[in-house]
Amino acid sequence: MRSGISEFQALIDSTRRSGAALQNICRFVPRDHVKRIIATGSANVFGERRRLSLLMTDVNDFTTMAEKLDPERLLGDMTDYLTKLTDEILAEGGTVDKYVGDAIFSYWNGVTDQSGHEAMSCRAALRMKRVSERLEAEWKVASKWPWHTRIGLHCGEVVVGNIGSNERLDFTVIGSAVNLASRIEGLNKHYGTTILATDHIRSACEGEYLFRAVDRVAPKGVNEPLTVHELIGARGEMSEGEITRCAAWDRAFGHYIQRDWDGALERFKTIARDEPNEPIAALYIADPPPVSWDGVERYDQK
Repeated sequence: MRSGISEFQALIDSTRRSGAALQNICRFVPRDHVKRIIATGSANVFGERRRLSLLMTDVNDFTTMAEKLDPERLLGDMTDYLTKLTDEILAEGGTVDKYVGDAIFSYWNGVTDQSGHEAMSCRAALRMKRVSERLEAEWKVASKWPWHTRIGLHCGEVVVGNIGSNERLDFTVIGSAVNLASRIEGLNKHYGTTILATDHIRSACEGEYLFRAVDRVAPKGVNEPLTVHELIGARGEMSEGEITRCAAWDRAFGHYIQRDWDGALERFKTIARDEPNEPIAALYIADPPPVSWDGVERYDQK
């Protein structure tokens, strides 16, 4: 009898250790992927083509900040920052692929099917924006360096899987869509925006979320031009005034794209007069582009 009790206790202890080990592994690898490895008993190199919603973040002037803070202070602030923003991604069903310094790369629909993953990425981006703004304000009061977050959203085909060698694997996603999501994030600094999204995100989520067109662009390394849009917020949380202003902006942008300079200038000036802090209107209140302009703003830098 005593032997049976000892064996049972050993089994309980082993289960506890296995559970703790699984929890620790899931801090490095997506939980659903760990479950798949356990079920199949294999962690070989493989790749699966899937359509994902991709979210990229970056912190404004992080390099300058990193040069001025001691490493321990930087590590503490970064841990606090990444923890708070990661919580918002996970709350909306996202998977964090990796951290690259201050940047976060995350995605939806990568391991298991997630219906409406485009909207999930929008909700996460807006939640992250609110948390980042709150943290930025708190750190300003505490005389700490404020971390201002920029976010890029895109949806496209990628390959998901265990990528690497026979000795070392990384569960990640690769493809041109990943590169484009990163480039979209970087465009925020040119337009003074916080969240930029591609047509793919806007077309899937426009009924639920409010966007406004920002520009027709060809980011560095991207040959096919696309329109980028600012994600304003959930329609159910927007006032009629905010919805009307976005519609007015899109009409002005439409005139600009159609080369109706006079019509566009008139409307952009009205917007700038009514909203002095509007960051984008000033970019359009300028001389018309040259005759050879094809409607696309091309960038040769990230």
